Amino acid sequence: MPELGGIAAETLALDTSADGATGGADSDLGKATEIATLVEACYGMGSTLAIETVHVRELPRLRAQNVGLRAAV
Repeated sequence: MPELGGIAAETLALDTSADGATGGADSDLGKATEIATLVEACYGMGSTLAIETVHVRELPRLRAQNVGLRAAV
């Protein structure tokens, strides 16, 4: 997980992290966000038993439209 290591290093050294440390949607942080969104919103394992059947490319929209989901992720 080099991206999360980069974020941790920047946070320790600079007391902040830059946007570039995440590595984008295919980074470990991007994949973790995708999986957390699926767990919370699509697999019925979040705060409700609701299941959303959406394509993976729609997950950012779900997070943007649902503040509670975004906070949980």
